[in-house]
Parts: sequence; C-alpha cells; structure tokens
Amino acid sequence: MYMENRVDRPLNYSLELYVATAHPQVQVNVTSPRFSNPKVDFSVDVFKRTIREFNISLNLRQIGSSRNTKAILIEASNEIVVYGVNKERFSNDAFLALPTDTLGTLYYTVSYVPASISCEFGIVGIENNTTISIRFPNPTGTPVEVSYLGQTYGNGDILRLNMDRFDTFQAQSKGDLTGTRILASKKVAVFSGNVRTAVGESPSRDHLVEQLPPVNSWGKEFITVPIPGRTVGDIFRIVASKSNTRVSITGQPDIVIPEAGKFNQTVIPSDKYTHITASDAILVAQIVYSQFDPAEQADPALIIIPPVAQYDTEYTFLTPVYSGGDTGGDYTNYFLAAIQDSQKDGLLLDGIAVTQAKNFTGWHPIADTSYVGTSFTVASGAHTIYHSAGAVPFMGVLYGTADKETYGFPVGMRLESITIACNRTAMVFADRLDNDCDDRIDEEICDRIDNDGDGEIDEDCLYPDCAAWLQVTTGTTSSSSSSSSITKTSPTTRTPTTTTSTTSKPTTTTSKPTTTISTTTMPLITTSTTTPTTTTSTTSKPTTTTSKPTTTTSKPTTTISTTTMQTIPPKTTATITGTSTNSTTKASETGTKSSICECESFTDKEFVYILVIAALALVAFILLVATIHLARKANNGKEKGQLELEGIPDGFSMPATQLSNKEYFTPVSLSL
Repeated sequence: MYMENRVDRPLNYSLELYVATAHPQVQVNVTSPRFSNPKVDFSVDVFKRTIREFNISLNLRQIGSSRNTKAILIEASNEIVVYGVNKERFSNDAFLALPTDTLGTLYYTVSYVPASISCEFGIVGIENNTTISIRFPNPTGTPVEVSYLGQTYGNGDILRLNMDRFDTFQAQSKGDLTGTRILASKKVAVFSGNVRTAVGESPSRDHLVEQLPPVNSWGKEFITVPIPGRTVGDIFRIVASKSNTRVSITGQPDIVIPEAGKFNQTVIPSDKYTHITASDAILVAQIVYSQFDPAEQADPALIIIPPVAQYDTEYTFLTPVYSGGDTGGDYTNYFLAAIQDSQKDGLLLDGIAVTQAKNFTGWHPIADTSYVGTSFTVASGAHTIYHSAGAVPFMGVLYGTADKETYGFPVGMRLESITIACNRTAMVFADRLDNDCDDRIDEEICDRIDNDGDGEIDEDCLYPDCAAWLQVTTGTTSSSSSSSSITKTSPTTRTPTTTTSTTSKPTTTTSKPTTTISTTTMPLITTSTTTPTTTTSTTSKPTTTTSKPTTTTSKPTTTISTTTMQTIPPKTTATITGTSTNSTTKASETGTKSSICECESFTDKEFVYILVIAALALVAFILLVATIHLARKANNGKEKGQLELEGIPDGFSMPATQLSNKEYFTPVSLSL
C-alpha cells in the first residue's frame, strides 16, 4: 500500500511502481482487485535488462487514519524485482516489497518524533478473516492520539480489527508510534514511517516509509556503513523483541532495552563503520538527518538495516527517479556494502569489480568482526551485484540524495525465520537452516576451512568446494590444472505460492511460487525462483515519472513506461581452484543458476558411468553365485526355491524370487 505523503503545494505526481527481472521474459499483471476509482488493470511482458514503470493514480494513496481497499496486486509468471516509490516535490522515499511467504503475524513499528505532521503505519490484509490486535505504545512527550471511527486511541490502548484480503488500514498520530505492536491471526504486511517530517534542527522535511520485516526474521548482529559526504551522522532506532535485551554498539557503552517494543535512539557519526550486537533479536532502523547546508545535500529517509544472518548472495536493483526539485537533474546514488574481508575481492557490480566503481571509498574493517565495509556511486538505472565465487552473502543498501530530497532502502535480504528456538541439525547443502545455531544460515563453504571463524569446520554449508569436498568424501584429488567451476546460485529458490505485500521498496521472490506483493511504491527485490508467478498487492504512493511533472485530471489514469536497462556484462564463473574463467554462466530459463559442482577430475557423467559399470558387475556376480548355488542345489538336493549364499550361516536363506525385485542402488542427486 501507499501511505500518505503530503506537501503544501502538490504537483500531482503519480505513484510509481517499478518491475524488473533477470529472466528472458516474464508476464506481469498489475491490478487493484477491490478498488475501481480508477481501476488498475495492466498485463505486460517484462524483458531481461528492461524496466517497466507503472504510473498509478494518486487515488490509491491512503489518507488519514482510515480503512480502505487500496491494495495493488502484482502477479508474474516468474520472479521479479518490485520497488515502490511515493513521491511529491521535495518529499520522497522508497521501500523494498517483501513476498508474502516471508511475512509474519507479529510486528513492531518504527517512526520518528518530533513529527512535523504525523507518524503513521499501514497494514495490508493478505487473507480473509484476519483478526488483528494493535497495541499502541506509551511514549514520553507527546502522547499517542489515533482517531478512528469516532473513537480516540491513546497510550497503551488496543485497537482490534478484522481484515480481509486486499483491505488496507492506516493509523496516524502526532505522538510517537514507534513500538506499536501489531499481532495478527494470519500473515499481514506492515508499512511504517512518517507522513513528512524534519529530522534534527533543519526545517527541511521528507516522507519516511519502509515495509517492515516480521519479528521472526529480525537478527542479533548488524553492520552499519556511513553515507558518503555526510558530516552530521545519522540517527539509529533499535527496537527490542524481548524484555531486557542488551545491545552493544562499537564505540558506545552497552544499553539494556527493558521491554519488547521499547527502543533506544542513538547517533552514529558519519565516519564510523560500526558493529551492533544484541542478546535477543532487534530491529535496526537508520533515519537520515534533514539537509542543513546546500553543500551537503540530504533529507530525511528511513532505512531498515539487514541483519548479518539475512544477507543474501545477489541483488538486482533499480535507482528511483528524482522529482526534479528546483534545479532538476537526478539523484546521486550510493551503494553501501559489507562483506567478509576474505571475500571482498570477488564482489562484482554488473560484472566489474566494485573497486573499479566510481567514488569507491576503499575497504574499511568492522571492529570485532571479520567483515569490511565500503561505498561507491552507481549510475541511474538497473544493476546487478554479486560475488564471483557464487554463494557469498553480503549486505547491500541503496541511498540516493539530491537537493532537499533523498531515498534509502535495503536492496534485498533473506527474511528467513531465525528468531525461533534453535536445535542443531545435520548439515545439508543449502538447506536454508541454521544447522549450528549461530544465527547465520548456510554461512560456510565446505572446503575444510573455518570460513566463519567460529572454531568449527564445514558445519553449515551453502555449497561445496569441489576439489576439497571430493577429497573428503571419496579420497579423490583434482589436479592443479583442473578448474572445477561452480555457477552462481541464488539461495532463495523455493516452491511455495508467494504473495508479497509491499510499500514501494524492492521485493524478493521465491522459486516456483506465485508471488503476490502488496506494496507502497518502492524499489523491488528479486528472489531467485524457478517458475513463480509473482503477485504484488500495493497501495499507491505518489511518484514522479519525468523531470517536468504535469498535473493530473480529476479522473487520473495509470500509465506504463518501459526503460531499457544498461547492458550488464556476462557474469564470471568462479573456479574453485582459484583460476577464474570468463565464460558466461548459463542460467536456467527461469534465471536461477545451477550450483552443482563440475570437477574435471570426477564429473557427474563419469560418476553415472561408474555406477552403471558397478551395477552390471554386481548383476554378473549375482548371476554367477546363483548359477553355482543352483548347481550345488541340484547336486545336494536342497529344498526347491531356496538359494544359499557362500559365507552365510546355515539356516539363513532368501527366496530366489526376491533377487530380481531387490533394488541395489539408487542414483543420488545433490541440489544446492
């Protein structure tokens, strides 16, 4: 859904919805199933390296504390990336849309005070007959005051709703809504932020919005990377999921958050790369200060910082378009990244090392971790960032700044359920489980090296190093000249039906799912899937499509524009032996990359041949043994229908009719 974004002199920008894909061709349907004034109804094809921009009527923006049916449904024949952008002149923010299979039933909201207009949050119904309990917080200072259907709800009050699919609800309050608990009987999507607010001493204001991850996907470890060109630092709000949560931040004294839903607010300087840890799961939100100096362009933006445990291995993203302000032009777009120090050299943007990116700031160590952080600028348009070795997780945050206007959002994250009680399990490649209960998922490479520095080896692997793995499992070693390659694989492949509820921000999709996304305009996230249909349900937020905005008529219409994305060079296939090749990785029709090891010393085909030969030899041996024993039976007058095998004690026999039905081996395939 698109929450309210209000300015004094609106220019009637449309709400913006962007869709991109990594697949050759994807059919996308965008509809407003229960809203008809005007009705949104598009069916288009989206092609690889092109962007579809949907301009949606401002009538789909939610206004005030209200209930409506302003959800937008986005359905696709394969995985897509969806971003929502809610734009007015000098007031803009974007969000990553989250697939419905990653949504949950428990949320705590985040906003900022003092609010220039109002704090706000929005809820989208994903299923019919969903019962929702909303418990408002008890902030200091200005109290909560939410007026809905003739009643006013204040500090600590509970508002109960029953919502159906595509219902939208929005609550607004001058008092702080951070820590509002939303508990639902079924999955819902939740958006949070401010209508338009100044942050800090400058009066410059901007819209704040993010689609929130559910509590079950929060984490205990975070890394922050400073925004380039800033000098005043940024505000961070840390929300606790449990009482007495202890939080440690690099360079600051430890703090204890006494109750679930309570938060701590701190300022992290603009030159600090920090490490944040907590005793229990927390939500970390970055809030950018207002512009105070024309030489330091910025304005408020709300950014959810991904937990380390939810880092993904590849992101496709799109930069939003600037409203134009007074000067025109475009955003300066920054990409903020964090990755393990040992893996930093393989990080690629559109096939080129990030160290070659414009305004690359160098790698900076993160205290008390094995991670490093950096930032660099990216050109306007669509991009893909990934690691040459394939499945190496890293953080990605996109931030754009222009005169009195900014945006910010994570370009993606895994959103696995990791806050539940953990029991150690046997390691299975790419099982998306925390096998060793360290709050990280598939963080190792099975290469007989302690990749995550926890003192254990190969305890929770995403994929194997072919040469090392074959040596461990079969005693086979590959020659130094062989280059066993692994093609990149996206760890988000699944086979569920996915529905995504979003406010404008990138969305993730899953393999073989039907994805429904309920969004408020913001950049989208792609999830690797094998043949999903993606559906996005969104509520519109105003967005700008050109640098020269035009006013809309009383009956706004929705338009679609197609932008050709810049060509992205072929990805480099990483070789396990350390010799990289420039062959293009051949993705499947769905775009999901294979992750089966192909070691020259022992290939999959050779393995099958060996199995066949072994099977034939075994059959020959059995026939020989059977012939010998039939001869003995004839000679010794053994009981008819029984065979006695050499080496087996007298009295043990197997009916001859069972031999032909016995399955001796089953080919085993390893999927990663």
